[in-house]
Amino acid sequence: MYPFIKYLEDNFIKTRYVFLTKMQDLKKFSEDNPFVNVIKIDINKKNIGQKYLEILKKYIPEEKLVNRFNCPFLLLYLAISKETSQLAGYYWVIVPDKKPVWHDKYCVRPGEAFGFDAFVVPEYRGKGIFPFLKAEAVKDCTLDRKCKGLYSVVERSNKSSIKANLKLGSIVGKNYLVKIFRRNVMSIYIGERNCRVYYVFRNFKGRSF
Repeated sequence: MYPFIKYLEDNFIKTRYVFLTKMQDLKKFSEDNPFVNVIKIDINKKNIGQKYLEILKKYIPEEKLVNRFNCPFLLLYLAISKETSQLAGYYWVIVPDKKPVWHDKYCVRPGEAFGFDAFVVPEYRGKGIFPFLKAEAVKDCTLDRKCKGLYSVVERSNKSSIKANLKLGSIVGKNYLVKIFRRNVMSIYIGERNCRVYYVFRNFKGRSF
């Protein structure tokens, strides 16, 4: 990114792309990954083993992890190595029930799923684990949760994430974060929901899980 554009994004307005992945986007995607299996953790059922919980603490601050496990609208997908049974990656997904859920200045509505905080352990990168995790989340949320698809938001400067997400979906909108003194004040969405403007400064709309 050019220094001037970075200065604008850091201080005045940041551009983020909104992606949507649907079941039809998975037609050309492999049903299997030779390196990992995916396990779904339903936060409501608290069906995560202590072993994986302790490993997650290496990558996510304990306070944040505890808060997430108190959110009934969250799902967690774990990529587990077929060879070693070790954690290879994870992907968190928001699935609202009856009320919209705000995460990182973005509104997730009932009937939608929203993926965030995807991570692949360094030694497992380059093995197609992120797209496999995302594909499994899309299938689960669409077929079992009856969501229209899985949304995600990626900053314009994050070229590698944009490339990875384009393999499994398309850009359906843009999200602009308007800043004053480097602080996010307004969130503007332009896309399939038309145009919506939200005030996100120091309120629940600006929180992140």
